[in-house]
Amino acid sequence: MIKARLDLSSSSKMYSLRKKMLTRTALLMCTMLAILSVGVWHYANTSANYSYDRLLSSASVTMLDGINVAKNKVHIDLPYSAFEILQLAPEDKVYYAIYGPNGDFLSGYSDLPLSPSVTEQASTQPRYELHFYKQQKVRFIVRHKRLSERSVAGNVSIILGQTTIARDEQCGTHCMPRLLP
Repeated sequence: MIKARLDLSSSSKMYSLRKKMLTRTALLMCTMLAILSVGVWHYANTSANYSYDRLLSSASVTMLDGINVAKNKVHIDLPYSAFEILQLAPEDKVYYAIYGPNGDFLSGYSDLPLSPSVTEQASTQPRYELHFYKQQKVRFIVRHKRLSERSVAGNVSIILGQTTIARDEQCGTHCMPRLLP
């Protein structure tokens, strides 16, 4: 009888040890899965942002090329090619605003959620920001062009935004297949 008790107690300890090992292994695997999932999501998001930010940048440069001085005033001739570049994401909407050298609004949407600041107009690097506008996520680029004519001198600023529908879709198509076998 004593032997039976000893066998039961040793088997319960072994079961307990087995249970602890399985629990710890499962927790370790879940932690690794969570860390890898965050990494895959971050990679997919960065990749999508990089791709669509290049489209925004190209379109903004094309739009700035259509801005010049004519008859002592800033003349805006937005090329169709700028909007054709952005049509690579056909579901997305495009919003823009153009500001003159004195910060005067010239064309586009006057109620965009950001505006060019005087201090950043000296910068040649574009600035990207994500905002909610008209109840949608919109990725904006702010870019400047220097005008140096006698009658008009200063920086013209363009703010160009595109909704993130295609960007989010690309992130999802890159992320989900890598997480699910």
